[in-house]
Amino acid sequence: MEENVTQYWIVVNRTHAGPYTVEQLKELGIARDTYAWHRGLPQWVAASEIPELAAALWPAEAEAFATETAAEPVRLTPPVPPAPARSMAAMAAPAPAPQAVAVEAPEGEECPPTYLWWAIVVTVLFSLPFGVVAIVFAGQVKKQWRDGDFAGARRSAERVFWFSIIGFVTGLMMMPFQIVALLL
Repeated sequence: MEENVTQYWIVVNRTHAGPYTVEQLKELGIARDTYAWHRGLPQWVAASEIPELAAALWPAEAEAFATETAAEPVRLTPPVPPAPARSMAAMAAPAPAPQAVAVEAPEGEECPPTYLWWAIVVTVLFSLPFGVVAIVFAGQVKKQWRDGDFAGARRSAERVFWFSIIGFVTGLMMMPFQIVALLL
């Protein structure tokens, strides 16, 4: 796929789907009020409010809309889509299974280590408070990586590492005091 082709994400059954090209969206036959987003838009909007989509999908209505995104900062990740209004009948009906959106990791990168076993050892043997915090961050690493938050996953892995080290050192420093307390 060419790099200069704009890719669009849409909301299908209350989950993100995409990226799609204009041609793929034509094949899908999306509705005018389907929420859509592409890099550069500050928020999710109805697909008919994106001029290039409106021109390609609904040519008669294309000239009726103009964008005002030039003053907005460029976003690299899609914002959270607004919750669609639902009728009482739609609320009673079971929701269809959500479709997963594939997010690819940066080339050559793997999920950072969770250091979970370090956190557990520190919790059990050295420092309960620092160890528990490390375990919480360890539990976030893989989830953030799967969700496409690669920087967040690296940050969480680094925090597990440092909380484990701090807990280990703190536990070693407190050990003489604990021994003295046991002997008294």
